[in-house]
Amino acid sequence: MALSLNALGSSAPNAAPTVLSGATGVVPTSGVTYITYNAGAGAYTLAAPARDGDEVTIVSLTGQAHVVTTPANVINGADDTATFGAAAFNFIKMRAFGGQWISNTAEKLNVTLTEV
Repeated sequence: MALSLNALGSSAPNAAPTVLSGATGVVPTSGVTYITYNAGAGAYTLAAPARDGDEVTIVSLTGQAHVVTTPANVINGADDTATFGAAAFNFIKMRAFGGQWISNTAEKLNVTLTEV
């Protein structure tokens, strides 16, 4: 079976992923898988979720240290920054609950969460 981009964790399996190809951009908060792709390190923003149950999966397709920021304390109630390791296919999957993006260790690869 061939691996499709939607197989990376989209909660909307028939939706095409959004490709963020510039150095900056906004990650939408709907339930589709989102892919970051950039020849250099990108700086992206992700709003707090408006609806419980939405899922966002962000995958780096390049070996760059991409950074995704949210409003203060929106990731796991304590963090606002997700920094990707400088390797292709690093990812994070987060689910919305109570105005927070929730991620656990099993749903990310080489992504560090911090409060900046």
